[in-house]
Amino acid sequence: MKRIFLLVGVLVFLGFGAVTRPGIVLCAFANDNVHESPKYEQLIFEARERIKDTFGIPEAKPKVLFFDHEAAFWPLKLNPYGSTSYLGKRSCVFVGPEGQNVDVTAHELMHAEIAHRIDYKRRGVAWPIWFDEGLAMQVDLREAYALHDTASTEYVVDLKTGSKFFVKESERLTTHYAAARKEAGQWVAGISKDSVYVYLDRVKSGESFNALILPSWRD
Repeated sequence: MKRIFLLVGVLVFLGFGAVTRPGIVLCAFANDNVHESPKYEQLIFEARERIKDTFGIPEAKPKVLFFDHEAAFWPLKLNPYGSTSYLGKRSCVFVGPEGQNVDVTAHELMHAEIAHRIDYKRRGVAWPIWFDEGLAMQVDLREAYALHDTASTEYVVDLKTGSKFFVKESERLTTHYAAARKEAGQWVAGISKDSVYVYLDRVKSGESFNALILPSWRD
């Protein structure tokens, strides 16, 4: 009887995840050998090197899964570019057919690094989405997310949740990412790239985002 209930629970979990947070489902079952291809190993190496050159040596060791077709995990549907999911302390990076480049891979690995540095328990409580994306965009150099220096971007700091940041309109979503990159970049410039991990560690130690990070460039 217990096995039946367990099976039903797994099926419900899979069915719910297929339409809500599919990355969590895959994160739960991903094995330790999800990027065996030399091509993908090289891409991960280059992405980690970009993070190292920008902020310092990354410590996070997420599961990384590349896929070549959007329907590869049907009925689960993942972002064709890239996404990062979290299951407790475990981070899982998924890179799709449109994101198999250094920019997207570094972006997603940076999300995992941030989660590792600030502690998974504080990520959803004290860490706004716009800043998480903006900091990841510091290692994502795609031209589509470059803004003119005079562009107004202060509005993005109010997009603290995924429902506000991740809009369906692609052009507006691109603007959100670009604005987040500019705002987070101003913070990085103010404290120096070498200090970013130090500040993330301070958040992990209990200091609040609003008290520690926002005043760095909003005074």
